[in-house]
Amino acid sequence: VGKDGLVTALDISRPSIEQLSTVAASDARLTALVADMSELRSVVDSQCQTPRYSFVNSTYSLYYAPDPQDVLQQMVSLLTPAGRVAVAVPVGPHGMVEIASKFSEIPNSVLESFEFGPNVLEPAFREFFDNVSVHFFRADMVIPSIEEFLKFYQSTTYFSADAVDDIRNYLDRDVSEEKINYCL
Repeated sequence: VGKDGLVTALDISRPSIEQLSTVAASDARLTALVADMSELRSVVDSQCQTPRYSFVNSTYSLYYAPDPQDVLQQMVSLLTPAGRVAVAVPVGPHGMVEIASKFSEIPNSVLESFEFGPNVLEPAFREFFDNVSVHFFRADMVIPSIEEFLKFYQSTTYFSADAVDDIRNYLDRDVSEEKINYCL
């Protein structure tokens, strides 16, 4: 953002904002706030140094909003005339979800999150902007062991304790190390 730019970070997670504030405590260019993205516009208007931004970003969160299109509209309303918006959302296929689905039911909210980009986000962007680019990034991960895989799985929104032993056995029996590295 350069020496004169300002950054506003908003997250519903108090521990995340506290960690960011600790790491960047000496940087006056940062305003870090605990808030719900559904109240983005009012939070920015009441608590931020700047009412307009050249770039507004949402990473793996917009699809959690009760009304994502309203939040997107709030994001757009915060832009400078030449401002840009970027939103990152999950897309399939997703290797861990595919493995977990063999042994437990994946919540609809997880499955719907894979459809959010093409079915909700892209059409909304095309309403707001004349120039829209959609990029697909594949985030191949290397998980060094079955236990690390299970630890990662435990932190997901689709974790099922009842499926852990079956997943462990499946990975140990049917999935090579190369396949684990590739599919996540």
